[in-house]
Amino acid sequence: MNYNELINFRWGSEPQGKIKRNNLAKKWMFIKPDVGNLSAAPQVPFSSFNVVPYYGGYPTGFSVYEYCAWGTPKKCTNNKLVGFTHFSFSGAGDLHHFHNYFLIKPSKDKVSVTKEKFSLNGFEIVTPIYSIKTNVNARCAYYKINSKENITIIPGFSGLTTKKYKNKVVKAKIKRNKNYFNIYTDYSFLKLYWTIKIIKGKCINVTTSKIVLSNDIEFIIGFSTSSFKRANNFIALFDNQQANRKWENCLKVFDVMDNNSHYKKLFYTALMFSLKKPYIYDEENIYDFATIWDVYKTLLPLIFLFYKKEAEIITKNMLKLVNQDGLFYHAKLFSSKSPTLSEQAICLMNISLSTAKLYGVKFDYEKAKILQRNEIKYYLKNLHKLDRTTYLLDLSDAIVAYYNAYHIDLGLTVVKKLIDKAFEKDKVYLDKKANYYEGNYSNYSFRVSSSTIYRLENKKKVIKALDDFFGFKGSNTTRFDCPLDNPQPIKQYMERCKRFEGLNNEPDMESMYLYSYFGLSHKQNEVINDVINNSFSLNNNGVPGNDDNGGLSSWLVFNLLGIFPVVGTNKLKIGLPFFNKIKAGNLLVNRHASSKNALTIKKVLLNNKLIKNNEITALDVKKGGTLDIYLK
Repeated sequence: MNYNELINFRWGSEPQGKIKRNNLAKKWMFIKPDVGNLSAAPQVPFSSFNVVPYYGGYPTGFSVYEYCAWGTPKKCTNNKLVGFTHFSFSGAGDLHHFHNYFLIKPSKDKVSVTKEKFSLNGFEIVTPIYSIKTNVNARCAYYKINSKENITIIPGFSGLTTKKYKNKVVKAKIKRNKNYFNIYTDYSFLKLYWTIKIIKGKCINVTTSKIVLSNDIEFIIGFSTSSFKRANNFIALFDNQQANRKWENCLKVFDVMDNNSHYKKLFYTALMFSLKKPYIYDEENIYDFATIWDVYKTLLPLIFLFYKKEAEIITKNMLKLVNQDGLFYHAKLFSSKSPTLSEQAICLMNISLSTAKLYGVKFDYEKAKILQRNEIKYYLKNLHKLDRTTYLLDLSDAIVAYYNAYHIDLGLTVVKKLIDKAFEKDKVYLDKKANYYEGNYSNYSFRVSSSTIYRLENKKKVIKALDDFFGFKGSNTTRFDCPLDNPQPIKQYMERCKRFEGLNNEPDMESMYLYSYFGLSHKQNEVINDVINNSFSLNNNGVPGNDDNGGLSSWLVFNLLGIFPVVGTNKLKIGLPFFNKIKAGNLLVNRHASSKNALTIKKVLLNNKLIKNNEITALDVKKGGTLDIYLK
């Protein structure tokens, strides 16, 4: 299969703006910028290293847009191509570390692009001044440049070129040995050892701030976070098929045996962007988990289910990410300094490790059991530190998930008290007076997780609240399409609106599956159908919000497939498959629909046996067989 023909590499790089939305989607509320913040920069799966066509915009460097926290971002004044940098988040927000190191400038001035072609292992770009071809490995990259001007390399370059965030240049220590250069750069929050090997062409000049190469040049650059020796070794092992081979191994885990080219292309595009992160430089103890809040519901379960080797590496290294208090990190960037992001959540690595164990991922269970237990006990003894209502839910989920994974009760009786404290008296909505992160109380009230079964006492009220939340009743919402310097109007509107975010962000991304607990698959699937056909598309503006390192794109992968994980359990809910036939690992999923618009789950068979409650287990998926989903 030619995956390069299926994938839109520019997916999610443009804002959605005033695109038309239909049905329920007209009732939903976007509170964050309507752009995926994705980058077409090629890289190996699960890798932080990439080659970035650098325009300087927020937050990837590949972007041509200014910083924006609300509404639709505005284009930078000068959005031409500056050159090529390395290391860029693909789908991230304001993490303050914008990387884009080691700038290569084939022309003195910014240029327009006349032709470009991206692929899984590199790109070709043509401008009026130069042409460039790249090929990417996990630790190095090959360049072939033909320019009308000499090529300038600025090793100490980093950051963006926007009104809010300016790039910085630090001094570099450069040593030359014939056609090799060893370059040390200290960016204050990360030290990198670079090596350049010139294959064709020559060096014109070297200073502490730049290297000038001839206009017709071929070279390989490699890096290490620890030594030049390692950087040199990566160059010596350069393999021009590495990226292609590794991507094919990842993408072929799924085989869409369907003639619907639109959803097939959307599936593989979303899958590719999902598998860019997280990354671990295992031998150098450098990590890139940014952030666990974004990926614990969908991306990590996707990896735990279908990518055995990577799942084992991730879980093994999660056990290293414990701070001096014995608590797991909320995030760890490709940097020696990481934001705590403690306002987002607690115990998410804890929940993820329990999920991994329930999925059969192999790691040090005994070590994990102790570390997870210590974190849960710490919070149980320090409930006064849980100053956000959602933390009470996080701790509840961690306690139940731990019990599910290890059959050890650390406080199941406490879970009911935590939930009573977090929710209003009728257990429908969370505390309406509390503060919430990137949403309001309604966006967090319908969480589907390990502790969900402890808070479904008031069935009729919960269903009514869900109907209001998704817009089965009520008026259309206002969409804020322009950038807002003052976020108060949108915040005030959000508080009044109390609607689903439509996959503009992660807080309520799984909430439609709460309908499954009441046997209302038609409503669950109507929401899924309207999300996929309104919020997502194959266009460059095809992602409704910040992809957050695979958070949204992995949601799309699961929901096109027709199953969805409940974190902290071994359960996956049956949803709305978009393919008549798709192979997911060892599991063949067949869709049987009575009509094109069939949404209600009539029955589900696993290996010809009727399953209950429209859910299967992670073990069912891994063991494989045939899953037949009948819709009416």
